[in-house]
This record gives sequence, C-alpha cells and structure tokens, in this order.
Amino acid sequence: MERADELLSKYFGGTSTLSEEKKLKAYFNSEHVSENHVIYKPFFQQFTAEKEEIYPEVTPILRTEKPKNNRNRILIWIISGIAACLLAITTMRPLMQSEDYLIMKGKRIDNPELAQQIAIKKMEKSLSMVNRRLEPVEKLGEVETQLEKIEKISQIRQNVHNKLSKIK
Repeated sequence: MERADELLSKYFGGTSTLSEEKKLKAYFNSEHVSENHVIYKPFFQQFTAEKEEIYPEVTPILRTEKPKNNRNRILIWIISGIAACLLAITTMRPLMQSEDYLIMKGKRIDNPELAQQIAIKKMEKSLSMVNRRLEPVEKLGEVETQLEKIEKISQIRQNVHNKLSKIK
C-alpha cells in the first residue's frame, strides 16, 4: 500500500477516519504487507481476533468517570468473589452439620455429599467464567508489549531523521 506510512502516522496521531482505519486493517490482514510494516501486523490482527470472539451477552454499565486501572478492578472482583464463596461455605457448613439438609430450587436435599458436589460444580463454573473474562486482559499485555516496540522504533527513526537533517 502506497499510503501506509501516512495512514499509520494519522492512526497513531489519533486523526485517522474510520475509512482510513478500515484500509489499514485490510492492508495488515492481507498477504502483501511490506517489510517495514510487518511489526505492526500483530497489532492490527488482534482487532480481528477480538472481533471474532464470542462473549456472553452482558448488560453495559454506564460510568461517569473512567476507571484508573482495569487490572486492579479485576483483581478486586476476583478477591471479592472468592471471599463471597468462602463466606457462603463457612455459613452453610454449620447449617449442614446441625440440620443435614439443603434447599435448592424449593426441594430439600438431605444428602450432604450431594449438596457439597453441587456447590463445587457452581464454584468451578464461576471460576471458569472468571478465567474466560481474563483472557482478553492477558492478550492486552501482549499488545502493550508490541506498542512499546513500535514506540521505540518511532523514536529511533525520529532521532535518525533529526541527525540527518542536521548533517544537511
């Protein structure tokens, strides 16, 4: 693509249009990416990979201010979920020991082993959902690493350009 450098400059400068961004995505998803643009290819392919992922429907939450750190927020959610599970287990254990039954969906379950198996299945399901939600966060770390490399290359290019302009 002849205008790739120009479009990349506009994209990273935050001035590109949607049609220009679509052209960049199409260019980096094609087989004809020039050698000096190969470093940007994983960055743009990540958008395609995320678009193809299927997530369960989630009700959006409107926020008035932007969160400061998503990783801290996710960590807090995980810890609070674990704490809630531990609290549920510790409060249910004395009840099961003294009464030896569980009520689930309006039915009484007298077998404590069966009740424990049900609770374990529920916790495993919750943990797998948390793990699936964390996968995009892990991929984000990879994208951040690529962006740092891109920024370093841009700085080197700028330094070389400045030195060449001083020589002339």
